[in-house]
Amino acid sequence: MKSLIVQFSIVLAFFAALFTASCSSEDFISEPDDRQDGSVISTAHMTTDDFIDEAQPAMRTTINNNGAFLWARGDQVGVWPTLEEDEEPTASQVLFTINQGAGTNSATFTGSGWGLLHNRTYYAYYPYRADAMSNAVTNTYQNNLIQLFNNMTFHLGVNDFMYSSVTTPEEGNTANFQFHHMGSLMRIVINLPSSASSIVFKSVSVSAKGGKEVFPIEVTCNPSVAEPVETVVSATSTQHLSLGLNGNGFKPSGNSITVWFLVGATDLSGTAFNVVISNATAVYSGTFQGALQQAGHARSY
Repeated sequence: MKSLIVQFSIVLAFFAALFTASCSSEDFISEPDDRQDGSVISTAHMTTDDFIDEAQPAMRTTINNNGAFLWARGDQVGVWPTLEEDEEPTASQVLFTINQGAGTNSATFTGSGWGLLHNRTYYAYYPYRADAMSNAVTNTYQNNLIQLFNNMTFHLGVNDFMYSSVTTPEEGNTANFQFHHMGSLMRIVINLPSSASSIVFKSVSVSAKGGKEVFPIEVTCNPSVAEPVETVVSATSTQHLSLGLNGNGFKPSGNSITVWFLVGATDLSGTAFNVVISNATAVYSGTFQGALQQAGHARSY
């Protein structure tokens, strides 16, 4: 397996408005101009766990073919304070958008002029959704993606949902958030006969036999709990990939094509799958048995 996702740090300026309907924003945030004693947190580091390879637990699994999760300009993170007993569960979230560091594993986020306080505890999630509530975030695992080249994983980023462990900022200028992946990686190696080595394949479909809807599509989670899990709202029986730039396909390498999916954590044990790889004139198929797909883990088939 190709190595490996590297741990990343994201430095962000924590200036953003944060308030609830039931209490004053001054309870847990403050304008930097009002606090000159260092009690307002102005920066924070965010790090993320590696995907764990089920076959070789000591290894890490790529989220892209360079071995690192790379932020894109415009990526957004949502942050909330943990709620006090008398606070409503719809506390307004802070939105942070990448300002500098796009295309790297270290990025700067900027907010709207507020700072985190030492006496409050916070949690975060990625990617930001404007309609999210502090106890309910909805995400959609996109299907019908395009994998540009053999064994490349750039397309997976769109389905990488993460939550952070809660953090209480320590004295100083920095708050630290540790992120964890909610989805699971599937790596499928399709071995082809030598007679197919010159064929340009354009699509791959992975379908549960019997039409069983096992792959989560729309999910919800509560990011404020210690270890959020996704609740499935809707699911599908098939995962589909178009291959090559604009779906124009590519040839096998060493008589095999490796495709990647990032799916919601789901137990595929006891489910048989059909794999079909094709172009306009050639179709090859095979089968494999599913296994448990845990959040933050990767499996190879």
